Amino acid sequence: MKRYRQRILLLLVAGLAAAGAALDWPIAPVRVAGEFGTPLEGSPMPGLLFAGEELAARTAGKGDVSFHREAIDPRTKLPSALGAMMVNEGDDGLAEVYALLPTVVGGAGPGAMQGAFVAKTGQAGISGFKGFWFALFDRKMDRWVNPRLFMPELQDKKAPGIRKVSLVGNDKSYSLGETRSLPQGSYALVVETTEVVGADGESIQGPPYFIRILVNGESQVELRAEVASTVDGRLSFYPDRKKGADMIDGRGALRLEPRMFTRGRTSIEILIRDFSGNERSAGWTLIVE
Repeated sequence: MKRYRQRILLLLVAGLAAAGAALDWPIAPVRVAGEFGTPLEGSPMPGLLFAGEELAARTAGKGDVSFHREAIDPRTKLPSALGAMMVNEGDDGLAEVYALLPTVVGGAGPGAMQGAFVAKTGQAGISGFKGFWFALFDRKMDRWVNPRLFMPELQDKKAPGIRKVSLVGNDKSYSLGETRSLPQGSYALVVETTEVVGADGESIQGPPYFIRILVNGESQVELRAEVASTVDGRLSFYPDRKKGADMIDGRGALRLEPRMFTRGRTSIEILIRDFSGNERSAGWTLIVE
């Protein structure tokens, strides 16, 4: 896993690891309340959500502060849906975005050091979330990047969960595990997964970092949520799929493009993996009539 992460880093930003430009966690203690693609107020977020009140949010890397907006703009007197926010530009082309904050310290300007104080966390914006949102935008490639790729590894031995898997088609939904047969036709596979966070075992709903799907023993899908780009007006969190082939809905469920299921006995297997390498798998068999 560690070698794989280093390889991805080199592919995403050439020379970043060699230059020693790794990022640090922007808050301590680290309590991840939302992974890359976890929904907030019905929209999947291209970054990480950190939970906690009255904690110090700090810059993950050094750079130049290019944008700063308070929760209520002094010019328009209008509130921001994302609360106070700040953008810190790194030399490597990665822009660090901090939002959902009650306020931020200082304004736009150069010379933000790694670990510099940004704000005290709290509730801000249109959501009731108590924490803040942290994201990375790759300006060179014009896409969002999963911050996990650049952060130190967390000690995590809790496997993610497979909450529900359904086949959806013809205005009907068939839940695997409850359905023994279904008519021949074209169906989209909808996968709902959870991630366990924190010492208290709290679960959050959202898409997995890695997912593999096999149908009748043959691999059909292998996806990794590493970057997110805008496709057909929405964010696609799995860019190695065909255009418009995947969608994360407001519940964090992953919906794959429809495929034809023909008559006969059909087996479906799913394996999911979190960023720490913990895995969960499940399988089902049904009859297509």
